[in-house]
Amino acid sequence: MQKLELVVRADDWEKAKSVLSEVKITEKRRNNYTPINGLFIVAVTRDKSLDTEGYITINNHDSVAILSDTDSQVRAQEILKHICLVETQLRKLLLHVSDSIEAYFEILHTNSEYTRNFGGGFVTTKGKLDPITSHLTFGETVAILGHDISWSAKPLAGADLKELLSKSTNFDDFKTYLENKSTPTYVWDIIARDVLKSKISWDEISGNINGLKSFRNKSAHHHIISEKQKNMLIKRVESLLEKITPKRKLNSSELKTLQENSAQILKHYQSLIHNDAFQHQLGLIADLKTQLTLPSLQLARSIAEFQSPAIEVVRQLHLNTLANFDLYGPKDSENN
Repeated sequence: MQKLELVVRADDWEKAKSVLSEVKITEKRRNNYTPINGLFIVAVTRDKSLDTEGYITINNHDSVAILSDTDSQVRAQEILKHICLVETQLRKLLLHVSDSIEAYFEILHTNSEYTRNFGGGFVTTKGKLDPITSHLTFGETVAILGHDISWSAKPLAGADLKELLSKSTNFDDFKTYLENKSTPTYVWDIIARDVLKSKISWDEISGNINGLKSFRNKSAHHHIISEKQKNMLIKRVESLLEKITPKRKLNSSELKTLQENSAQILKHYQSLIHNDAFQHQLGLIADLKTQLTLPSLQLARSIAEFQSPAIEVVRQLHLNTLANFDLYGPKDSENN
C-alpha cells in the first residue's frame, strides 16, 4: 500500500478537488486534508502504486506536488545502498595514491574541512574508526578526484624551478619537462594510471560520478524518486563500478610465473643481504607465494632504512604484483 501527501494550490476545497481529479486522484483515495493559507495538504492511500505516467502527470501540473511518498522512501534507501558502493570504492582508490601524490594531504585539507583535524600526515590515526578518506563527503571526493596537481594549477615555487633546471641538460629538455609538468593532471589520472591501469580520463568519467552525486543528494534529502529513475540509477552504478574497480585476475599459468619470478628475485638478493632484521622482512615477503596479497605500504616503510638492494626487492615485488593482483585481498586462481 502506497501512502502519499500532496500539496494542492487552490482558493478553496472545491477547486482543490478539481485539481486532484485532473491528476487522477479520486475521492475514494483521499483520506483527509488540511487547509494552510491557500494550500491544501491532502493524504492519499493507494492499493496500487503510482506508475511512471502517474508521476509524470503530477510533475506536469503547476498546482499540485508530492510532499511525501512511502514508495519513494523505499527507492531512496535502495539508491543510497547502491551509491554507497561507488562512494566507498572511490575512497579506496584515494587511499592507494596517498604515497604517490606529493601534496596528498594538502589536497584533502584544501577540499574538505572534515579532514583538517585528522592527525598529521597519516591515513589512519588513534581514536578514529575510519581512515581519512571516509571523512570526505561525496561532493568533496569528487572535487579531490578532479583536483589539478600540475604546475599549471599553481604558482611555481623556487623548488619547482630548481627541479626544472636539474632535469634539463639543454633547452629542448627544459621545454619538454616544463610542458609535461604543466599539462593538466588530475588526481583521477594518477589513480587511473597507477591503480586501475586504465586510460579512462577524468572528462570521460566525471559526468557519471556527478550524476550519482545529484541522485544521492535527492535521496538523502527525501526528494521524490520514481521507479524509472531508480532503475536508471542502478544501471548507471553498475556501469560505473565496472570502470572504477580493479578486476585483473591471475590464471594458473600467470600465477606460476609470478611465483617463480618472485622467488628468483628473493634468492638473488638474499645472497647479498645478511642483516638479521632484513632477513625477517624477506621471510614476510616470501609469504606472497601463499598469501597472494600486495606488499603493504607498512612493510615497505619498515625496511626503508636498509640499503638500496633491499629497497629494490620491495620495488620489484611491488611492481610485479601490482599489475596482477586484486588490490583488496587474496585472489584465487581461475582454476580453483
